[in-house]
Amino acid sequence: MIPVVILATLLALASSSFVHHPSRHLLKKAGGSAQTKCCLPDNWQSYMVETVLGPGYTEDFLLEYAMKYQENKAAIRFLHMETHAEQSRIVLDFATDTQYNITNGKCIKAPKAVWFEKPLKCMPSDAEFISDYMVGGEKDGWEASYWRASNVTNTLKHIEIGFSKSSCSPITEDVVFDFGIKTRGILSFINFADRIKTPEIFDIPASCNNNVPPPKPKCCLPDNWQSYMTETIIAPGWTEDLLLEYGMKYGENKGAVRLLDRITQEEQSRFVIDFDTGTQYNITNGKCITGPKSVWFDKPVQCMPSNAEFVADYFVGGEVDGWKVSSWKAYNVSEHIKYLDTAMSESCSPVSATAVFDIGVKLRVGINYINFADRIKTPEMFNVPANCMRNPPEK
Repeated sequence: MIPVVILATLLALASSSFVHHPSRHLLKKAGGSAQTKCCLPDNWQSYMVETVLGPGYTEDFLLEYAMKYQENKAAIRFLHMETHAEQSRIVLDFATDTQYNITNGKCIKAPKAVWFEKPLKCMPSDAEFISDYMVGGEKDGWEASYWRASNVTNTLKHIEIGFSKSSCSPITEDVVFDFGIKTRGILSFINFADRIKTPEIFDIPASCNNNVPPPKPKCCLPDNWQSYMTETIIAPGWTEDLLLEYGMKYGENKGAVRLLDRITQEEQSRFVIDFDTGTQYNITNGKCITGPKSVWFDKPVQCMPSNAEFVADYFVGGEVDGWKVSSWKAYNVSEHIKYLDTAMSESCSPVSATAVFDIGVKLRVGINYINFADRIKTPEMFNVPANCMRNPPEK
């Protein structure tokens, strides 16, 4: 599918034009006093401010969420943080696992994304009461209770939530969930109401049911390809930008990587990887050392994984003269790649990618492809000096 290159081999993704990806877990459970566990009303609606913390990034969202438990439906409005103008709206039908994405008057019907789980109505039976507290001061504050629970569902790993003691209205929520990568969401509820105040938030355009796009074919890379890449690696405590050139021959099961100076574009070092034998040749300043393949160099997957999910089409640049690309995402792509989001052109050339993977430390990598070619333009990239020496044995 897309090359995996860190220092020369990772994989990655482009963002969806339809749907942002905040924690989406919103209100999963509720809690009340030390004696009584709260349940949410059958219908509710609330504004929310959410901060999402993932590996190497932080993002803030303003949204409005509405839930109808008896109809098994929810609706979400994503709002501009400053103007509060609606940017997009999503209606979820949990009974049919269907999702309606509505943006700028256009509507697309699709399978429900894994991000959108149905908010649970009541605190789980094993939820633990933490403490009572006052929101604000002791004289005129708001009396509340704080609860927590762990391993609530397969994806919701931990939740801590504060509720008013008088009405069981949610105040704040802190969740950790795992959809292949662990992400933390911190929510503040604003103007929570025990009713649906704007029923039109659930409206679905009549055209939406007839606007089901045909399944997108999953792309495969050509048998031989070569491309320049700019790469940004974000890891705990450090960030690095790289310029490199990658060549891949699937028939010979070999890859080659040139690490380039970002200003002069001169070669700093070169790597040739034999995936059959697990061998790596490191060539720098005419010297060559042979050793076992580094964990950094995963073999680029030639085709999109079977579990890849189409996200959306969008334009790089403007709709008039921009470049139309398709965004895809997948989880647990390989032993090391935990999440992948990638953009492909209509000819199945990779455009950009973002990946989160784990090689003992969690890394987030962003890649932009430049001058991608469906052939090997410089075969000498794969040359290995005859005098390539083995790494000296460990003492």
